[in-house]
Amino acid sequence: MVRARVFLGLNGFNPQVIAAEDDEFCVRVRKSGLGIERLPLAMTRHDAAMTRFSEWWQRAVRSGHGFAQVGHLHPDHFRPERRRVWLYGLVQPLIALAGLALAIWGAVMAGALVIFAALSVYLLSWLRTVQGLRRAGLSAREAMHHALYLSLSKFPNLIGMLTYRWRRWQQREMHIIEYK
Repeated sequence: MVRARVFLGLNGFNPQVIAAEDDEFCVRVRKSGLGIERLPLAMTRHDAAMTRFSEWWQRAVRSGHGFAQVGHLHPDHFRPERRRVWLYGLVQPLIALAGLALAIWGAVMAGALVIFAALSVYLLSWLRTVQGLRRAGLSAREAMHHALYLSLSKFPNLIGMLTYRWRRWQQREMHIIEYK
């Protein structure tokens, strides 16, 4: 909920922001000197009704676009999310590919070690995510499942972030990324 005078005074949602528009609006509310209060109560349920992997993937692409666009407008916002996407969606795969190149070019043991190290980083990240979700109250099975999708989401998030950068560089209009 937001007071109508605050919403109107800040010109509502930015029509150029195609994802994470509520986050972007809340950043502007805080920057205006007003506060945001989050009630520790479940007040509604957001059901995106995604039943196919392709829908989840597109939703994650859209989220990545939101991370990049809102992060561009407000550099301090989504900073950890963007950093994780760059690390797990781009840097780690490049490290693994470098290990593969080493193995192909004859340094099999060194290449295998690099690949193992890169994959171990993913495993450790997944385990940390599982632990965090368990602390948040999810069952072990739910936590492992959610952690898998959170870990995988870095790849479509990267596509979304790169899509935003490409659109911005091309000075193209931002179009919504549909997932249904």
